[in-house]
Amino acid sequence: MDGLTTTSFTTHAKPFCHSVTEEQDEIGWQNFVKGKISQSSGNLQLIHYQEQHSKRMVDNWMSGLVIQLLELTHGMWKHCHGVLHALDEQGLPLQQAAELEAQIHKEFQVGTHGLTRKDYHFIQWLGTR
Repeated sequence: MDGLTTTSFTTHAKPFCHSVTEEQDEIGWQNFVKGKISQSSGNLQLIHYQEQHSKRMVDNWMSGLVIQLLELTHGMWKHCHGVLHALDEQGLPLQQAAELEAQIHKEFQVGTHGLTRKDYHFIQWLGTR
């Protein structure tokens, strides 16, 4: 167990899926999205193919499912990583840029209090932009 909250899927499954969902409950649904899929899933897919008189191979279906799951989770990771490490126009991380902007606004609210006479030109320069 990886310490994450688990939710049993079995209680919501159709009766013919119970063995599959019970087995996946044991493995974990977090593991499912990581490509660790119960063998019963393949068995259920085989039954479906047989009922449909399909010549498709269960191994191809299982490997295709794992590939799709890994592409999904990798895409989610890339998106989260992109958001977490996104940069602004100046190349600063967005979080750092937001904190810096908040500090600048705070300084403007303080005004010239505590500013030495020789530094007033900084305020005048900002006002002309």
